[in-house]
Amino acid sequence: GITSKDGIMSHLKAIFSLLQSKMNKENSELEIEEVKTALSRHERTDTCELFDRKIMFVLASGSWMHHRGVLKGIHDARDFAKAICMVPRHPDGEKNGERPFKLCNLPTSMQVEQAINKAERDDPLESRNERRDRIKLEEN
Repeated sequence: GITSKDGIMSHLKAIFSLLQSKMNKENSELEIEEVKTALSRHERTDTCELFDRKIMFVLASGSWMHHRGVLKGIHDARDFAKAICMVPRHPDGEKNGERPFKLCNLPTSMQVEQAINKAERDDPLESRNERRDRIKLEEN
């Protein structure tokens, strides 16, 4: 069978092989030789290897993270525009002329800023369980 160590090693090999390939903005990831090979083997399930599945997983998760980041940026722009529209026109207007929360706390109120702070704070080598335990200790 496949052990977790085999899975981890295969995952790292997939990441390194994709990093070493000639990826650029003009070419699609589907044009990379390793990806073409993985896709062709994946079509025939009897020849698909763990390494091939890991390459496809790395591409899919990278794409997912990219799109999550784009959505956070769009959401921030939407919140910012809505907050500007909701600013009272008169200083003695709603809530004594207070600015909306999202505008008062810029840039920390933006999702992109929060994601950057979280990425800077987190250790990529730390597992989810280790991170969860560390956060519980920090809260107590």
